[in-house]
Amino acid sequence: NRSQASNTRNTLFCAMVLPKEYWLHLAFASMCLGLASVSFAVPVADVSVAAQSFPYTHRQLELSSEERLRLFWKNHDGSEAIDSGTSEDRMKIVGSSAGSGLSCKSLSEAGGKYDRVYLHWKYVQRTVNVSNLAINTVDYVKKNPHVIDEWANSSEVNWKDHDNRMAAALEANLTVIGEVGEGTLDGLPILMSDTSKVFDPHNVGVDVYLGNMYLVVRAIVRRYGQHIQLYQLENELNAAWLAGMGGQREFHVNSPWRSFQFLTKLLATLKDAVLAERSDAVVTQNLHTDLSEASYSKALLKSCYHINAARAWNDIIDIWSIDGYPNFFGAWPFHAKEMGQRVADMITNFPKKQVFVMETGYPVLAHADASTPDIANYTEERQAAWFLEAYKSVRDAGAVGFIAFEWTEQPGMQAPPGGWTVSDAKAVKMLADEYDQQDLFKMLGWLAVHIKEDHRLADLVSYRQVWGVLRQDGSERDAATVLSKCFNRSQDCT
Repeated sequence: NRSQASNTRNTLFCAMVLPKEYWLHLAFASMCLGLASVSFAVPVADVSVAAQSFPYTHRQLELSSEERLRLFWKNHDGSEAIDSGTSEDRMKIVGSSAGSGLSCKSLSEAGGKYDRVYLHWKYVQRTVNVSNLAINTVDYVKKNPHVIDEWANSSEVNWKDHDNRMAAALEANLTVIGEVGEGTLDGLPILMSDTSKVFDPHNVGVDVYLGNMYLVVRAIVRRYGQHIQLYQLENELNAAWLAGMGGQREFHVNSPWRSFQFLTKLLATLKDAVLAERSDAVVTQNLHTDLSEASYSKALLKSCYHINAARAWNDIIDIWSIDGYPNFFGAWPFHAKEMGQRVADMITNFPKKQVFVMETGYPVLAHADASTPDIANYTEERQAAWFLEAYKSVRDAGAVGFIAFEWTEQPGMQAPPGGWTVSDAKAVKMLADEYDQQDLFKMLGWLAVHIKEDHRLADLVSYRQVWGVLRQDGSERDAATVLSKCFNRSQDCT
């Protein structure tokens, strides 16, 4: 990403890659690459929150990043540092993204300690009138903090979804990682003036976007701050513009998401919002790590390669987290150990910062079928073996945590209509090879043509509702058993 000065060149560059009529297919192809968030809304139980003592007021303190981290570990681990001891001793942030009462309870019983909870603006306010919010710049909200409570208590805001998510995690005795400030289609409210658009910075302007995101995040932390000390700011922010191509965000060639300066300002603004309400909070950003520096350079986004982005944002972030799906295409061979290598690379480049995995996973089939080609044979047994290998590599690399994606009830991957064909297997094998080789534009070009001609291919690579370590009926897949052994430091996971 992306200086504003290069926008004209980027427009010409994008225009040369594919004809105009292929852009929609290119967007879908990018989504399949895993360039954007794979976090989806999950059903939540209607849990009473009467005992959860919302909202929350916090006394302000002046604390350094190191002091806040010491307080965090003391509050959640009973010690002020975790850099000593074995690699197993350092693995403290273990858990998943759950959501429902059933899955939270299952995660807790399995030995998981943390649940990442999606606290999206859209979940409390589905539509917004921009004219009512245009006054809310960051400076205005800081000078007029009463607008935070006015918004939070207005009839347009309904906290039930957030309350239920929080209650499900807390009643299962899970420590919450609060995800705030996500600017995806799933995270932003829809505009009343044009329901085809969301409250995206391209539509409302950068200053108005930053001001209202600052207000909303302060309101969220004010409400739940007593229960959340660790906050994920945004989601895979280094890949934000590419996420627009993939359908997770609004896409515009000259979007603010392409400006690294905007991304940096947004990250700092979100941190300011969190610390304004809970000054001992700890903040992280889950970097997207599935693309090489060469791929980002080809897209004229070299500053968004995760190591480069982390270098620019290192003073903003207290503890680093990474996302990665090295087997997103191709069930075999395993690339689980790449997650450990990515952790090691982060630690090498930022030796004074702790690192953990916020998202990683392996898809799973709904039903094993003898006709399934090996390249797409995401069996439950393989999912379990993949998680074991990934966890051990991350632990041995020196990480302080592993959040598996995801501890929810999902049906799994369905076979294409009529079963697998030779053509299906060939298509998925090609995608897996190009994904492994990081030949981004060759892959996108191929997909743009073939998805247009072959609707079966679109079904094959949709990858929705395929990550859960719980079956749709709530029973545990083999991966849940393996992760439980890892969370509990079983000898089977050594």
